[in-house]
Amino acid sequence: MAQAFTSLPDLIREDYLSCKICFELYKNPKLLPCLHTYCQHCLELLLKKNSLRCPECRMEVDVKDGIDSLKTNFLINNLLDLFESKRIKDLRCTICPSNQPVIARCLDCNDFLCQPCTQGHHCSRHTRNHKVVNLNEFLEGQHDAEVRLHQEMYCQDHQREPLRFFCNSCNSAICRDCRLLVHIQHNVGSMADEVQKKRPEVKKLIEGLDSNIMKILEQQKAVKESIEMLKASGNNIKKSITDYVNKVTAHLTEQKEAALGRLSTFQTDQMEKYLSVMQELQSQMDKAVNTKKFSQQVMDVGKDYEIMHLEKTMGDRIKELQTFKPQRLENKIALLDIGLDSNEILSKSQLFCVIFSEDMKTPDTGLSEENIYRGEQPENAVSSKSVPNAPQVNPQPNNSCFIPRPVKNLFCTNTFDVDEDEEDKYESKVTGIAAFPGEGGILVVDSENNEIKRFSFNGDLRRTITFPDDDITVCSVVVCGNTLACSASCYLYFLSLGGNYQHKLKLRGSQDDSKYPITSFESEYVAVSEGTLCSVSLYNTKGECLDRVRPWGYEGGRFLFIAVNSLENFIVSDFTRQQIVIFQRSGQIVHILNSSNSILTKPFSLCVDDSNNILVVDTDDVIEFSADGKNGEVLLSANDGMTKPRLVTVDSHGRLVLLHEDTQISIYEN
Repeated sequence: MAQAFTSLPDLIREDYLSCKICFELYKNPKLLPCLHTYCQHCLELLLKKNSLRCPECRMEVDVKDGIDSLKTNFLINNLLDLFESKRIKDLRCTICPSNQPVIARCLDCNDFLCQPCTQGHHCSRHTRNHKVVNLNEFLEGQHDAEVRLHQEMYCQDHQREPLRFFCNSCNSAICRDCRLLVHIQHNVGSMADEVQKKRPEVKKLIEGLDSNIMKILEQQKAVKESIEMLKASGNNIKKSITDYVNKVTAHLTEQKEAALGRLSTFQTDQMEKYLSVMQELQSQMDKAVNTKKFSQQVMDVGKDYEIMHLEKTMGDRIKELQTFKPQRLENKIALLDIGLDSNEILSKSQLFCVIFSEDMKTPDTGLSEENIYRGEQPENAVSSKSVPNAPQVNPQPNNSCFIPRPVKNLFCTNTFDVDEDEEDKYESKVTGIAAFPGEGGILVVDSENNEIKRFSFNGDLRRTITFPDDDITVCSVVVCGNTLACSASCYLYFLSLGGNYQHKLKLRGSQDDSKYPITSFESEYVAVSEGTLCSVSLYNTKGECLDRVRPWGYEGGRFLFIAVNSLENFIVSDFTRQQIVIFQRSGQIVHILNSSNSILTKPFSLCVDDSNNILVVDTDDVIEFSADGKNGEVLLSANDGMTKPRLVTVDSHGRLVLLHEDTQISIYEN
């Protein structure tokens, strides 16, 4: 990104030399690390608890050593001297006391001269080589560049000596006397030579800002496109909703307003996010442009010592700006799903489902806005239609109290048979499955052969764990930290992840066929479902009982499969009462799901995912409920050609693992 050369007249202007706080000409200008300049007095007014915030870019600046410790902007100071010399209204000769009009200016002495003094200046041996220029030409700025060449910065310790050397050891400009005295042993070079060394480095840093500016421009363009896309999608949905509502009776007006309200809230929230990103990008753009402009000005018109004085500050600021990484832009638009025919509308409690989908504008997915609306999949996606026995996602709520959840598209990535191992004595009878940590695969409990098998997600048998006791029947398995826990008959066994026996404990209660389904809460404890006791016992991996939990006032059921979410709420399927109970560790019941308030018929196996959603195998379907159980959808169904489901679990990557009635395992992903 090319930028025009900064000329000296562009800088010798009152607006450039005025403080942005007091709007007066700078008085003792101080330079902040963000390269913005203000009067020392103005900055002192902003100082709070040894820090201040830049009025322009809002950068926080630590000034624990006081405002006076900030660098003085010598470039502004010298430009002010030049500017002030032209503003004197009552010009008098600075050599003689006569009242004769001033006609010239000596650039070497910085004196205004009358006619006689001008002639005398040319005749004197000491001043005859001085540069004397016409007053009008001087005031018009024709000799500004020459004036800048004659300007010098003088040493504070040796006030008649100009700063013409630079000490690399101390990183400071010094005079001739300083070089011969204090800095005699230091690495010292002439100011001109040091500037020539540093100029390419600073120039390269300045040029590096071009890529930052271009990236910000691209981000701004992306935000603008997202805003337009957001508006367009919102307008399309408004039109679709309005057109649809016009076909039905006034009974749907409340539904219409509710849906539009959710859409409006989403658009407002999303617009605020976009505008926030845009504001951040604009702020970063202003910083980068101002930094480049200032740095370029210093390089273009700055004296050598000025460049060296500001080089490190400019470099630090530029490097800081180059580390800027825009926050990730989440492109969200709203999509409309009209799930019911107009003839069915009056019998349903909720008609409109506005889906807030992320990253809809992704060039390589093969999705257009049109086929997203229709629910079509990209050409390169593995659809459930193309996988044998894979179901269609087709939620069918059958109760007016049930609130449908947005449909989640699942794709079957692999299917394999647990019984492909010919070494088993008997045909497998799988009573439990669990996900092994990371990419470790799937644990399968084969109660018929009294084994735990570990399969990879590709279906390869990695390990078989055989139980040491012959008189027990293994039931359920779970991973708890670095321990494998499994229930077998009336015992809870603890093994290493490699399958080595550690210890066991006897479980309480009386279970029919000695079935004790188990789960784990992080690495803290194993939770055991205790059947007709309608309770849950918690054990750590040492075998110590930590707690026993029973939902308040709940009885007459038979607890079977169990899960626990990140809120430490227990979710249990009651086989006798054919319902799901959600309760806290305190025993307080959160919700009960059954056929009267949901699409459940006969719940069996269940689990929870990382978002605390509840997945339930219910007769021929796999149903997903929200964490509170109030919203749900049918994810998979045997009615669509899939073999009847039996057990379900979810791994840490969100993959759904489903065991079918024919001992086949299918892996599903979003």
